[in-house]
Amino acid sequence: MLKVLIFASCMSFNYFAFGQDSTFMQAQQSFALELYANVSGPEYLINSVLSPISVDISLSVLLVGSSGFTFKQLLNGLKYPANYSINFVQSNSNLLIKNMQKVGGLEFVTRLYLSTKYSLQNIYKSAIQKYFNSSISLMDFSDPTSVKTINDFVTASTHGMIQNMLDEGDISPKTALVLVNCIYFKGTWVYQFDKSKISQGNFRINKTNSITVDYMYMTAPVNMGTVDALKATVIELPYVNTNLTLTIVLPLSGYSLKNLMKAARSYDWRKVSNMLYNQSVEVTIPKFNATLKQYLNNPLINMGMDSLFNASATQFDHIAHDYGTSVKITLDYVLHEAVINVDEEGTTAAAATVSSARSLPPSFSATRPFLYFLKTSSTIYFIGQFTGQS
Repeated sequence: MLKVLIFASCMSFNYFAFGQDSTFMQAQQSFALELYANVSGPEYLINSVLSPISVDISLSVLLVGSSGFTFKQLLNGLKYPANYSINFVQSNSNLLIKNMQKVGGLEFVTRLYLSTKYSLQNIYKSAIQKYFNSSISLMDFSDPTSVKTINDFVTASTHGMIQNMLDEGDISPKTALVLVNCIYFKGTWVYQFDKSKISQGNFRINKTNSITVDYMYMTAPVNMGTVDALKATVIELPYVNTNLTLTIVLPLSGYSLKNLMKAARSYDWRKVSNMLYNQSVEVTIPKFNATLKQYLNNPLINMGMDSLFNASATQFDHIAHDYGTSVKITLDYVLHEAVINVDEEGTTAAAATVSSARSLPPSFSATRPFLYFLKTSSTIYFIGQFTGQS
């Protein structure tokens, strides 16, 4: 029984990920958007947040230990071409992680907890340490304190933002392995919102209903523009001492989040920054936070990775052995939790050519449901939506 737990937090990046293959970067983008579409539901009605890069890296760690049909499903589910090899995934994942380590304010850690009953296969152990910078800890999963040990690690790695991730029933003596991935970012705005101007106002949930939220205001030189392909206005809000920006995507009047996500899934987000102008903008956005804790089994099955959870079909043959005998490992669940908080001081998160001559809006007012990305020019680290509904 293999349990995979994924905990994430991050912010958006606008720098080129040096050395990464363009096909690899496109695959990550496609995976991120499809996973989010499967997690958030067909109507995109409630506040949510997801770190697709954390899920991506964790599944890649499993891919390295897979074979046969499971390997093919993981390769396809992660949107890589069918002829791509484990070596390709390993080397590009390693370049991605090295780029993440260069970003100010970002913390990233992967740890594998292995049952004391088993031993990692040498090739697999070497690969996850070398390419994924993963630490390895032996654990007696029959010990009731094992849950607390893992929870304490997650809490420390996310600076207290994610607590009590696991319940007592999530671990059992039959557990063979637990994989934990944590990403944490805390950023301060380059251009501060004026605390004295925070005020309440209406946020329109839909055509007939609205709620009262706290709005933040500032005027600052930021990148903004209307992207015709998305039928949306896009703005990037930068952070101090880092390349990070919060990218907010507001559908044009008459368009919904559902319309936006349909367009977003086929859009090349690596080019969005080139479609924006740097200009002085009056910015109005709500203070908001979002939390998502969800088992990802069904979304991953919907994306064609059903063999991962099928005891008779799964093939994780290259991960562990019982001191000489290969261990039959079944993926029990994938659990993901992400937390984000956006206020006047900045953002804390736990779990990255103008298209037309349309005139640019002089202000950006996010007073209706919007999508946001925490991304680099090459990789989506976080994606979420604020709809005013929890």
